[in-house]
Amino acid sequence: PCGHGAAPGKDCHFLFVANRPFDIEFLGEEESRRERVIQELNKKENQLRVFPAFDSEIWCEKEEPIGSRFYAKPLLIDHETGMTVEYIRFPADFERPAHRYTCAYGLYIIRGRLVTSFGVCTKGDFIWFPPRYINERFRTDDEECLALMITNRQYNVVMV
Repeated sequence: PCGHGAAPGKDCHFLFVANRPFDIEFLGEEESRRERVIQELNKKENQLRVFPAFDSEIWCEKEEPIGSRFYAKPLLIDHETGMTVEYIRFPADFERPAHRYTCAYGLYIIRGRLVTSFGVCTKGDFIWFPPRYINERFRTDDEECLALMITNRQYNVVMV
């Protein structure tokens, strides 16, 4: 078996996100060592968590002060740093007027197209918006857009 669930001869694509510096420890094939490491990791307060984002039918509706409604599934809020990760669904013909976030944030496009001030973003694109960047154009076309949104801290959206 290959690491991260990939099978021999098959690619495994994943997006890795971290909000702090860290070290990676590569485990050998020794079962006793692996078992010891897993037991130690399981004792720690910060447990590995799996979020079934695609399987869950529950979406939280987000209303904008101005503009269209969209939907989100909150996946993670880091209470220490304020970092958030959300699975976002922008419906077809979604449009948000000029706005800015009070933090830096990124969008990884999973499906569909999103037209931003940077240009047209499609499946596999990752866009990182700097803090207070004014996005004058932000809309979908005639199909919904699914994206993973990552912020670097707590935020507000300010219409401009």
